Amino acid sequence: MRYALISDIHGNAIGLDAVLADIADQGGVDGYLFLGDYVAIGTDPLGVLTRVSQLQDAVFIRGNTDRYLYEGSFPPPTLEQAKKNPEMIRTMIEVHSGFAWTQGVLAHIRADQPHPLHWLKWLAAMPLDIRLTLPDGTRLLLVHARPGNDDGVEGLYPETTDEDLSAWFVGHDADLICVGHTHWQTERRINGVHVVNPGSVGNPKGRVSAKYAILEADKNGYQIQLRQVAFDVEAVLNQLEEVRHPAPAYIRLFYNGGFPGK
Repeated sequence: MRYALISDIHGNAIGLDAVLADIADQGGVDGYLFLGDYVAIGTDPLGVLTRVSQLQDAVFIRGNTDRYLYEGSFPPPTLEQAKKNPEMIRTMIEVHSGFAWTQGVLAHIRADQPHPLHWLKWLAAMPLDIRLTLPDGTRLLLVHARPGNDDGVEGLYPETTDEDLSAWFVGHDADLICVGHTHWQTERRINGVHVVNPGSVGNPKGRVSAKYAILEADKNGYQIQLRQVAFDVEAVLNQLEEVRHPAPAYIRLFYNGGFPGK
């Protein structure tokens, strides 16, 4: 069995296309495991949802930004934080306007999706996590940030301490936990638990490339291959102007070595 582990696409259909092409070049997969954050903070939410929803043998869990969209909530900074630090006001405005823009795009009525809330309902129906068992008996848990949570500062980073890693990921009846959220492509092992973040397709952290992983499993065990794929970054940034995205400066930060919030 071969699975593609894909997370944090964030409306980057160009990066997603590069990943799907690389998967085909690697001989394809038997299924897709998506770890959330599909459309917010990006230029082509409909393009992303159209592509992933048409894939065969795909499973989906929600990320925090997916929940924000259908709940009508927002990531930081909060109004209280902006009041204490006026430098955050511009970021707060861009975040709120960007999420409102994405909600509007998803509510656009098309001939093939006549219900205006089709995609928001699709996101809202996603579970917090999914549990699977690999052919060798490995217990696999898919969740966006950490077990029991799709949000927060807790997650898998390269600098996460063993103490925090154990507190967040051990004791959840899982041998392999696949997460996203932090956008860092990395993996760690702690007290018999293997934690893997395949990285982000859109709004990357670290080297600007679309990141994902391939999970190969049989009755003898499993292997994970972390992959990075180049894509046309300039085309993504040009789309910010083409679609008149209301938060171009905020999104550009991701492609200039920044990471505005988690």
